[in-house]
Amino acid sequence: MGGPMFQSSMSQRHPVRPGFARLTRERVLDELARCDRPIGAHALTQRLSDSLGRRVAVNSVYRIIAALEREGAARRVESVKGWVRAGEGESGILRLVCSRCAAVDTVAAPSIARDLTQLARRAAYRPSHLVLELIGTCARCAAADPPARDGAITPARA
Repeated sequence: MGGPMFQSSMSQRHPVRPGFARLTRERVLDELARCDRPIGAHALTQRLSDSLGRRVAVNSVYRIIAALEREGAARRVESVKGWVRAGEGESGILRLVCSRCAAVDTVAAPSIARDLTQLARRAAYRPSHLVLELIGTCARCAAADPPARDGAITPARA
């Protein structure tokens, strides 16, 4: 059954050239690790295209990111519509997102995650995932431009 008649036509149409760099999960993770800010799919695609020396399709990047999210290796930062490489033990992580420079810092917040999950269950709600993000100003941006307000948290508008 493995004779020439059954060989894949895909390998004939798109042969892997010697030295040809493939887009892999590892390459996407490496590129996410090099970013000091969350990165969107199109910017990530451009960086990957530049590093591979060939055009990368954005739908391929989306597919790999989706797989990395399912595995827990990448996380979406909802407020800035970008992704970061996930660290070990991401459960109960609060992301502090700077609204000025888009820097993201993380702090362990297991009690907040636990409390929110319990509140949802008491309301007969079955959460699929929990996103903990606090948007504000990082220390570097705050030092460059002192706040005009008292620093009180304003709830997000629906």
